[in-house]
Amino acid sequence: MRLSLPHILTLCRLLAPLGLCPLLILTDETWRLPLAIAFTLFALTDWMDGWLARRLGQTSRWGEILDPIADKILVLLVLLALIIRSELNALAYIFIFVVFARELIMSGLRAGSPLAQSALQVSTLSRTKTLLTYVACGLLILGEGFEIKGFEAGSLEIAGTLILGVSLIPGILSLIFSIGRAS
Repeated sequence: MRLSLPHILTLCRLLAPLGLCPLLILTDETWRLPLAIAFTLFALTDWMDGWLARRLGQTSRWGEILDPIADKILVLLVLLALIIRSELNALAYIFIFVVFARELIMSGLRAGSPLAQSALQVSTLSRTKTLLTYVACGLLILGEGFEIKGFEAGSLEIAGTLILGVSLIPGILSLIFSIGRAS
């Protein structure tokens, strides 16, 4: 396998939690905005690597396999860091539990069935779920300690929680459709 720019972007997203998560756990509120910006930039590589791979004719089986893994690692480890930080509301914890369960089931489907290699293609529902989850994570990183003029303290955490909940709709629907296609 030859390392291309799309592969490098995917690897950056895969390795990003190694820096983001410890900082998210160990730092105070002054780091929230820089960490949210960094997370957003790494999340944007999800779109950029695929676009570049198609545009440059550098799509590969390796990229198809590693891209969803990098997405899951970035999101799940950031959510885990937010849990460790213990600053979320109860509803956010419930939604995070469902996100983890969905991702584990989907990973099991992908790994457990030779049919899954072709049947479990990325759908519009999955892309919508991923986008909403990225937005929710960014808002949850900012959390209740980050204030924007004209909004009450905590409104970003509430917005992040609600968007994470909304992301469960396309996430669960895509899981149901994937189970149907793989069976």
